[in-house]
Amino acid sequence: MTSDNLQSYFRGQQVSLQWLPVLRAMASEMSAHTEVRDLRQLFFRVGERFAKDAEEIFQGAQTLTQLEDSLNDFWNQINWGWVDLTEVDGYIDIAHQTAPLAEAFGDDALNWSIGLLEGFYQSVFSVLGASDTMVVRGIDELSQGMDIRLRFGYVQQQFAALDGAGPCHDHYLLAPDLYAVDVDHRVLMPEFARNEFIR
Repeated sequence: MTSDNLQSYFRGQQVSLQWLPVLRAMASEMSAHTEVRDLRQLFFRVGERFAKDAEEIFQGAQTLTQLEDSLNDFWNQINWGWVDLTEVDGYIDIAHQTAPLAEAFGDDALNWSIGLLEGFYQSVFSVLGASDTMVVRGIDELSQGMDIRLRFGYVQQQFAALDGAGPCHDHYLLAPDLYAVDVDHRVLMPEFARNEFIR
């Protein structure tokens, strides 16, 4: 059995067969009558609400490792894969593996359904003390199938260039000088938010 066969089989287990045709039909209708930008913003808001319902799971995290562990406990409970959080040059790389979005809504809908995870992780970091100038954005060109890539960092505009082709390459204004990071990776937020996060 090839890796493609395994991936196809695994994807087939991600969404209930009872709901898959409904979700796919809904996605088709939404795509046909609504702009990608609007759908992505809608799913962003859905993701924010999704995270608020799970807030107690991650609100006590004090380090990036603790946050990753608490989120993965949550994702494991609902069969939504897992996430790897990595600090890279002034931003946090969010690699969400085996997400069910593409299976639920279709691969062609990933350019707007990814908004759900954008909104979810935005809410997570906001709860932990992030300023409004620090935002989560999906990296469309690196997201495919079950593997979703996002970044949490400082941006100039909120939703710039979300036209279905992916964000502009100059959309991110990385600001490593805003971060205060020690050897234990205790500081997750930029300097102006650290007092809200580290207690």
